[in-house]
Amino acid sequence: MDYDAGRGETYAVYWMAPVRGLPPGSAVFFEYVLQNAPGVRALLIQYGFRTEGLRKAVFIIPEKDYRAGGSVKAWRVRVIRAGRLLAEQTSPNWK
Repeated sequence: MDYDAGRGETYAVYWMAPVRGLPPGSAVFFEYVLQNAPGVRALLIQYGFRTEGLRKAVFIIPEKDYRAGGSVKAWRVRVIRAGRLLAEQTSPNWK
């Protein structure tokens, strides 16, 4: 996580694709809640190519969101393929 008020916050998500890999269309969703803003916001990275091995997905909370709503207080990340949940991790305070 990078706390740079000029850019917002940056989260790097490392994940491992299955040994056989995943066909194009796999996606990583990053959902988050800000300190001073209601509701859940989401960012998405969709892979248009076959994913294999260790992957890194970088999510940058937009500066305008960060300035208006404060820092991220809770988050959830999901790896999804064809509507099927493959992996999920949440911050301890995700509800």
